[in-house]
Amino acid sequence: MNPITSHSSPYKLILIVIGLVVSLHVLTAMALVMIKPQPVFEPEEVTPIEIELVTPTNIKEAAVVKEQAEPMTKPAAAPKAQVAKESKPVDKPKPVVKKQTVNDDKKAVEPKNKIVEDKPKVTPQPIKKQPTQVVNIPTQQELAAQKLREQRQRELAAQAEAEAAIQAENLRKQHQAQRAEQDKANAAKEAQKIAAERQAQADAQAKAEQQAKAAAEALAAKQAAKRALEQAAQQQAVKEAAAQAASNEPADYGNIGQSSWLREPVFTSIQNKDYGFRGVEAAIRVSMVVDASGNISNIKISKSSGKNAFDRDFVKALSRAKLNPATRGNAPTKSIANFSFRMKL
Repeated sequence: MNPITSHSSPYKLILIVIGLVVSLHVLTAMALVMIKPQPVFEPEEVTPIEIELVTPTNIKEAAVVKEQAEPMTKPAAAPKAQVAKESKPVDKPKPVVKKQTVNDDKKAVEPKNKIVEDKPKVTPQPIKKQPTQVVNIPTQQELAAQKLREQRQRELAAQAEAEAAIQAENLRKQHQAQRAEQDKANAAKEAQKIAAERQAQADAQAKAEQQAKAAAEALAAKQAAKRALEQAAQQQAVKEAAAQAASNEPADYGNIGQSSWLREPVFTSIQNKDYGFRGVEAAIRVSMVVDASGNISNIKISKSSGKNAFDRDFVKALSRAKLNPATRGNAPTKSIANFSFRMKL
């Protein structure tokens, strides 16, 4: 059996129930049409009695007043059958006698024989009879058959209603079972969805933890590399500082020979000058700083000649000279040189 979706099943069930209700109404209408109406018995019309009035002929009065008595008719029959009572005869009207006054002798004497005027005979109008409706009175067999038909129709209607109720109940149970199956499928689907979401959350959490671990490891490696770089930089700085310190510290120039001079010192001015040595050889020893260009500076007398004037003029003449610079790593560098000088005056 194919599953019915939860949206289409209620509409289908409603349409089926409406069809069953309409069918029951049609069956009820057909049963009412087939039922014969009960006959209505009307009372038979009673023919009224005709009464004829006769005028008496022996009247002593001379003149007779004409009077006519109309026959009395009974009204039409009432809905219920009643026997019309005979109408009582109407009393005969008394004739009106004209009195004769005897004032005039010439008037005729009353005749002995009275003349009676014949009264015309009144013919009553016939009463129109209303048409009588013929009613067929059913027999006991027909009534029994009709009752059986009515009972059969009621049984059929009750059976149809019971079948419709049973069918509606079956449809309700079927829809309930389908709804339960659909709910079960939805619950399973929801459980799968929840499990998938939990698995996705677990995977995401594991991935996040792995990423966090990798990030922590990368950060630690970066920090370690940074620390290594810093240490290397510190070591390089120490080396550079040492090198700078070493480069700033003058190197030992060594012995100054004849080839060491770029520009030799000129001592002519002090050779012809009398400093009071009196044939004694003047000897002096100095230390000096030679820069990377070979210029001489910061001359210090480490051993004086004994004559301040000579020492002063010697330093002045020596400062004008220029040496080849000392080298460190094939590069000119600052150095300290010691120079001893002897002169016979």
